[in-house]
Amino acid sequence: QPNYETNAFLNRLKGFLLLGAVPESMMERFIEFTPVDDAAKAVMTLARHFSREQTVFHIKNAKLLPLRRMAELVSGSGFHIRSVQDEAFIRLLMEAAKAPAHAGILDRFFNDIGSDHRLAYSQTHVETDFTENCLKKIGFEWKEIDSDYLKKYIAYFKKIGYLEG
Repeated sequence: QPNYETNAFLNRLKGFLLLGAVPESMMERFIEFTPVDDAAKAVMTLARHFSREQTVFHIKNAKLLPLRRMAELVSGSGFHIRSVQDEAFIRLLMEAAKAPAHAGILDRFFNDIGSDHRLAYSQTHVETDFTENCLKKIGFEWKEIDSDYLKKYIAYFKKIGYLEG
């Protein structure tokens, strides 16, 4: 991920990991991880079955991961994420912002805090049924995101120093 320092998803994920908390209102939201190797396999699988009638596809992992499940899975990576009431999350965020070790943590969420003092995210949905059906017919299916994948994902960002304070 060449733009990891400016990527909104990664910045929010880093904020949740460093705070060790996610607002309860978000725990049933879904997040998408599309491993680049799997995306490449999907593209190559479609390319090997080229058809002039079907030329536009949306390549993304259709197996979304509930944030609650992600919170459980990251525990093996040295992080613990707990669910807290929305108001408690904002208090945690404001307290953490005062600590030098968490300088900039508020920036990760500042534009997402609504007038009701809750995180306000809209869930974008890209319709991929057509692509998923085509991929399934030609033998490709996305893998579930599991603890192994998340451990490697987090280990990489630790290794390059991104998940430091």
